[in-house]
Amino acid sequence: MKNYNSSQDILKKQIQDKYIKEENVILSNLEEKTEKLYDSVFFIGRIRDIKLSKYNEKIDLIEADFLKSKNKLKFNLGVQKISKQEYDQKISNLENEFNTVKKEKEKILIDKKEKYKEKIENLIKEKSLANKEKIKELTLISEKKIEELKKYFSELEEKVIEKNIDKLAIIDEKKNTSLESKVQNYNKTKQLEILETQKENGLIDEDFYKVSKNKLSNQISTKREKIISKNTIFDLANYRIQIKMAKMFGYQTRKNVGNGLLNLLSKSKLIIIIMIFCVIVGFQNPFFFTQATWVNIIAQNVDLGCLALGMTIIILTGGIDLSVGSTMAIGGSIIAKFAINGTNMWISVVVTIIFSMFIGMISGLFVGYVKLQPFIITLVLMIGLRGFAYIYLENKTIILSDSALSILVSQKLFNLPIAVFVFFGLALVSYIIMRFYKYGRYIYSVGGNINAARLSGIKTREVLMSSYIFAGFCVSIGTILYMARTNIITPTTGNQWELNAICAVALGGTALTGGRGGIFQTLIGWLVLSILTTALIMVGISPNYQLVIKACVILLAVLSDKNINIVQKTKQYINQIRYSI
Repeated sequence: MKNYNSSQDILKKQIQDKYIKEENVILSNLEEKTEKLYDSVFFIGRIRDIKLSKYNEKIDLIEADFLKSKNKLKFNLGVQKISKQEYDQKISNLENEFNTVKKEKEKILIDKKEKYKEKIENLIKEKSLANKEKIKELTLISEKKIEELKKYFSELEEKVIEKNIDKLAIIDEKKNTSLESKVQNYNKTKQLEILETQKENGLIDEDFYKVSKNKLSNQISTKREKIISKNTIFDLANYRIQIKMAKMFGYQTRKNVGNGLLNLLSKSKLIIIIMIFCVIVGFQNPFFFTQATWVNIIAQNVDLGCLALGMTIIILTGGIDLSVGSTMAIGGSIIAKFAINGTNMWISVVVTIIFSMFIGMISGLFVGYVKLQPFIITLVLMIGLRGFAYIYLENKTIILSDSALSILVSQKLFNLPIAVFVFFGLALVSYIIMRFYKYGRYIYSVGGNINAARLSGIKTREVLMSSYIFAGFCVSIGTILYMARTNIITPTTGNQWELNAICAVALGGTALTGGRGGIFQTLIGWLVLSILTTALIMVGISPNYQLVIKACVILLAVLSDKNINIVQKTKQYINQIRYSI
C-alpha cells in the first residue's frame, strides 16, 4: 500500500538536487573553457591548412605554366605554324628556362612552405602542450571545488537530517496517520467494508464480489495517490528553507545572476541609449529635464505614435503601408472642410474614421485577396491620395480659428492633455489584443510563415485585410489628435510621416520581415524618436545637420539590437593575419 515518501528521503533528494546543480555548473564551466582551448589550436590548424594549400597552388601553377607553353608549341607544330627545327629549338629554350628560372622559383616556394610548416607545427605543439597543462590545472581546480561541495552538502545533510531524525520520524507518523484517516473516511472505503460484510453473510455471489472489490480497490488506490500528490508537507517547510538557503551565492546563483544581467543589458540597449543622450543634452540645456519639456515631448508626438501603432500591426504580418501620411492629409482635409461648412465637428470625426478604415480596407483587399505586394499598392495609394489632397484643398492651407477638437489638448488630467490618454488608451487596447487574444497570435503566425499559418487553418486573407483596416483606424485617431494640436491642414500634411512611423517601429526592435516584435517595443522606439527630435532642437543644432545626426543615432540603435560580435570578429581577423605570416 502506497504511503508518503519518508521525510528523510524528501530532504535528501532536495539536497542531492541542489548538489547536482552546483556540480553541473562547475563541470559546464570546465567544459566551456576546455572547448575554447581546443578551438584555439583548431583555429591555428585551419589557418595552416589554408596557407599550405596556397603554397601548393603556386607550386602547381609553375608546372602548369610550363606544360601550357609546351602544349602551345606542339599545337603550332601540328598546324605547321613553325618548323620542326624551330619547335626543337623553342622546346630546348623552354626546358632550359624551366630548369633554371622556374625551378628556382619552385625551390624558393617549397623552402618557404617547409619553413612555414615547421614554424606553425612547432607553434601548434607548444600551444597544445600549454593547453594540456592549462586543462590539467583547470581540472584540478574543478575537482577541488567539487570535493568542497561534497563536504559542504554532506555537512548540510548531517545538520538538517541526521540531527533531526526523531523529529522527522514523528512528522512521518503524523503524515501517514492523516493519510489513513482520509482514506478511511473516503466513501469508497466504506462501500468496500459493506461489500465485505455482505460477502461474509452470503448476501452476494462470488463473481459479483470479485468484480466489485477490484473496482473499489482501484478507486481507493487512485484516491490515495491523489492525496499523496496534492498534499503539501507544511511540517517540512523549515527544513526545506534551510536547504534552499544553503549556498545562496553558490556557482548556480552566480551564473544565473550573470546571465540575467547580460539579458537585461541586451534588452535595455535602447533605454541606455536614451539615458546617455538625455544626460548629454541635459548638460547643454538645463531646461531639458523640466516637467514641461517632457510633457511637451509626449504631447507633441502622440499623433505620430498612433500611426506607429497601426504600422506595427501591418509590419508584424510582413507588410508595409506607405499611404498613412497621405491618408492623414485627406482625413485632416475632411475635418477642416466640414468645419468651414458649419457641419458638426463630431460628424466630421466619424467620417474621417470611416474614410481611413476604408482606405485600409482597399490596401488589405489588394494585399490579402489580389496578392499584390504591400509596397506597390500602398505606394500607389500614397501618390494618388496625395494628389487628391491637393485637389480637395485646392492647393490651399486651411487654418481653423476655433475647433471643438481643441478640447483634447486644452483640457488636462494629471497635468497631461487628454490627447495623451487617448493615445495610451489606443496603445493599451492594441497591446491587449496582440498579447491576450487569438487574433494577436494569428498576426504573428501570418508574419512568421504565411503558408504554415494557412495550412494550420488560419484565414490569412481575412487577417491581412483586418490588419490594414485596424491600421486605418489608428491613422484616423492620429489625424484627429494632429488637428486638435495644430488646427491647420495643408496638402503636404503627413508628408514622410510614414517613414517616421516605420522608423519608430524599427527602433523598437520589431522585425521588418514580420513575426517578431510588438506594441510595447514600438512605444519605446516612438519615445526614442520623440526625445531625439526634441533634443536636437533644444540643443540648437541646425536643421541641415539634424537629419544626419538622427540617421546616425537610429542606425546605432538598430545595430545595437543585432548580434554582430565586432570585437570577436576583429580579434579573429588579427589572429588569422598573425598565423598566416
